[in-house]
Amino acid sequence: MVWLAPAPALRLRLYICGPQQYRSCGLAELSINGE
Repeated sequence: MVWLAPAPALRLRLYICGPQQYRSCGLAELSINGE
């Protein structure tokens, strides 16, 4: 699944959770960004 996102965090979110778990990934994205 190749998704062109404006932010690298968004790409990681799709890779880790996928487009179906966009909401669940939202929290994970903040954690990755915070680190």
